[in-house]
Amino acid sequence: MLRVVLAVASVALLVPASAQAALSFAFDRAQARPGQVVHAYQADSDGNPAPAWDQLDGVTLYLARVNNLSRRVRLGPMGIDGNGVWSIDFRVPRVKRGLYMISFFCEPCGNTYFGSTYLGSSWTGKPGRVLKVRR
Repeated sequence: MLRVVLAVASVALLVPASAQAALSFAFDRAQARPGQVVHAYQADSDGNPAPAWDQLDGVTLYLARVNNLSRRVRLGPMGIDGNGVWSIDFRVPRVKRGLYMISFFCEPCGNTYFGSTYLGSSWTGKPGRVLKVRR
């Protein structure tokens, strides 16, 4: 019985870490204004669209400040686009100017919350994991 409990606990500890490593969205543009439609998608390490490996229900996407994940706006559930890539199309909400990333609240990962990139990531001026919102 103790072995079963330890095995279950070990798996529960591994799931959030693997989900955090596996989910990382990029934007189809480098910058946008409030009201503009943006496409964000699951990206590989080079920023290319990466196919979803399965349907993953219970993942909510947010637009979060790069320097503070608690400053976020809910965008909606993660979906799969026509190319089989996890993605979301959204209108940039009325937020302060600055740098933003996609962040995730993942129920199947043990109710974890994490971002697509490192806190404090810089803007490259090219489409990638950081979106510059301007007025």
